[in-house]
Amino acid sequence: MEVPPVDPAIFSELGDLESQFTAAELQLLKEQSRIFEPLYTKRDKIIARIPGFWPTVLEQIEEDCLTDHIDFDDVDLLRKLKVLSVKRDKDEPRTLTLTFEFGENEFLGEKSCKVVKKFTYAEGEDEEGGVLTSKKASLEWKDGMDLTKNAGSFFHFFSWTGNGKDKFPGEELAVVIAEDMYPNALKYYTEAVNEDEEDFDEEEGLEDDEEEEGEDEEDDKEAEKEQPKKKKARTA
Repeated sequence: MEVPPVDPAIFSELGDLESQFTAAELQLLKEQSRIFEPLYTKRDKIIARIPGFWPTVLEQIEEDCLTDHIDFDDVDLLRKLKVLSVKRDKDEPRTLTLTFEFGENEFLGEKSCKVVKKFTYAEGEDEEGGVLTSKKASLEWKDGMDLTKNAGSFFHFFSWTGNGKDKFPGEELAVVIAEDMYPNALKYYTEAVNEDEEDFDEEEGLEDDEEEEGEDEEDDKEAEKEQPKKKKARTA
């Protein structure tokens, strides 16, 4: 189908309107952040009392930028994650500050158990939107325990800068954490708990079935023992 010609002025008007939509979305994000921040603070204080909360949430995330970048050796340290928080800048809410706190572990020095990484938003050179950049967050590893020696380690996330040379998808992961994992953490945790309960119920059901089968076999054997023996026929 041939597309009829369109007055360029129309596209100009639509472009201006798109800019207004973007400005409105930014204003909504500012207002949302202002309202949600104290609620997240209260929530985080409560979930801090739940053992293994954040490691459980991490296991539920199925985004490739996370699952493809957790090395087997990372798991023991990620299980020590006690606190995760996301703060948005009041003036530019697309700028993010992520805080990770790990419990005592065999990998990180005491000063590195709390890591803060800021992602600064800036308008991109094209019309597709802005980009995030960051400064390297140094981690102090104990002797022989540097997980970033493995190319596939999650902990390369903290050295990501966004200068175009990074292979790690730092920007993508930061967005997943800020826009999905952190705000929906309670939902992910609840889903994990429900899955565990369903698995437990299934295992209990299988055990009950096996016990019942065993009892039925015992009953059958007892019934056979209790049946009267047939008398032999007389021959004379």
